Amino acid sequence: MNVVEPTVAQRTLEHRLADLPEFAFSHIKMGYVLLKKLDQDKLTAVVEYVASNFSKRSRYDPDMAAKLSGVDKNIVGDLLSAVALTVGSVFDIDVSKEDFFNYAPKGLILDEVKPVVGEIIDAALERKESLN
Repeated sequence: MNVVEPTVAQRTLEHRLADLPEFAFSHIKMGYVLLKKLDQDKLTAVVEYVASNFSKRSRYDPDMAAKLSGVDKNIVGDLLSAVALTVGSVFDIDVSKEDFFNYAPKGLILDEVKPVVGEIIDAALERKESLN
């Protein structure tokens, strides 16, 4: 039986996601649920906001994220955390969204949010050059 060894990029992704503290799971999961509820324009605006600020290593403004998403500023941090984790995990390595799903900690990504998480990964991978 042939066993395919993970690539260096896949191992890097695995380590990045393994470092996620378990206490953060509920916030990330809530962020993905909030993202799933956004219409396409708002989702795109939030992902673009995080991605464009990600390369600058700046902090995200909850007021701006709330304005872009329509999510209450008291819980928009969960949404920002979910996008930042997703973008930050894949922006500089050669991985696929399937890799992200395979290496994500068990229970972090619910089946019903996989499509929106996939969209975020696709957007991050498309913007790879501008994020580095």
